[in-house]
Amino acid sequence: MPTNEEQANSEQTNDGRGSSRSSQGFGAPEPPADLGESLQNKGRDALQGARAAAERGKDKLADEAQGVAQALHQASEGLRSDDHEELARYTQGVAERIEQLSGLLKGRDLASMAQEVARFAQRQPALVLGGAFTAGLIAGRFFKSADPRSRGQTGGE
Repeated sequence: MPTNEEQANSEQTNDGRGSSRSSQGFGAPEPPADLGESLQNKGRDALQGARAAAERGKDKLADEAQGVAQALHQASEGLRSDDHEELARYTQGVAERIEQLSGLLKGRDLASMAQEVARFAQRQPALVLGGAFTAGLIAGRFFKSADPRSRGQTGGE
């Protein structure tokens, strides 16, 4: 004689289409009615978190750029005192451009910057592709030089 559990597992109900599902709730659970809304809220929260993190990164980059500009200004003064006027002017110019970049980063939000980059890419696609290609080459060289195996060094030797 089957036990109560065996009877419960063997009971099936027909849904009228020739398929059956368990009458004891062993079939697939019904999704909650607000599943879509819940997923949208989670996606919205994740997007807001990512935007906030990107803004913090942008602000940190702006602060770092300001520090680099200050260091270049000091280097420029040192070059002037060593009678390297032309190099000092060049270094001063680079420092001023970096300060401008820092101010631009601090004064704008990422959304407006992204829109401006998109408009520029539409106006000058070849320049953007060339820049991306160059950045990729530089990144590749950087990662290759950072890899100890590329210099003939391995961790086991």
